[in-house]
Amino acid sequence: MGDFGKIAQILAENDGIITTQQALGAGLTHDHLRGRVDRGEWLRLFRSLYRSASHEFTEAAMVRAVVLAHHGCADSATAAWWHGMLDDLPSPLTVSCEAKPPPLDWPVSVRAVRRKYQPGSVVEVRGLPVTAKPLTALMAAVELDDGTAYLDRWLQTGAVDLADLQRALDDNAGMRGIVEARRLVNRYRPSPCRSPSASHVVSTDASAFGLGSRLDLSLRSIRVA
Repeated sequence: MGDFGKIAQILAENDGIITTQQALGAGLTHDHLRGRVDRGEWLRLFRSLYRSASHEFTEAAMVRAVVLAHHGCADSATAAWWHGMLDDLPSPLTVSCEAKPPPLDWPVSVRAVRRKYQPGSVVEVRGLPVTAKPLTALMAAVELDDGTAYLDRWLQTGAVDLADLQRALDDNAGMRGIVEARRLVNRYRPSPCRSPSASHVVSTDASAFGLGSRLDLSLRSIRVA
């Protein structure tokens, strides 16, 4: 039968992933959803969450599915990858959600934490909730082996600035990892024995902050009852 019109547009814009709410909002009924699943056109991944069998199951589709299943947001290194601030998608996927994480039986490593962010700390990028760039840069820097070089890079490019980073620190005081993030930011503040002009961002080889791990995309065949 295939998908067309509004449904096809939603699937194209969301990496082949669609929720029941989106489908019903586009004019489908629950019978239509069951029919697509029975014919193998859609695969049911989790409660109210489907993927189109005609779309390639990419890393972006996997991240989107995991975040939607948790009703949360991507954060830390996963958010950095979604923002284009990391070249390779790290494992495990990092997600925060307000409710208890769901019992997903998927062949993908996920680190889900119960956490509620301040409204300004979360933005929507390509239809997915993710932490904003300043907080993302901070928390990814805490996780990476050379977080200092990583943070240097995004300060140099102007993706974030010190004022942004300070606001992120203040808005998320008490969050796990924020003490180490604050230490990284304090490197850029002039000390009493150092002139303000000496406080600068250090140029670093980009290879210092690349991550090489890739995730197994075998979730393509998963069918959750």
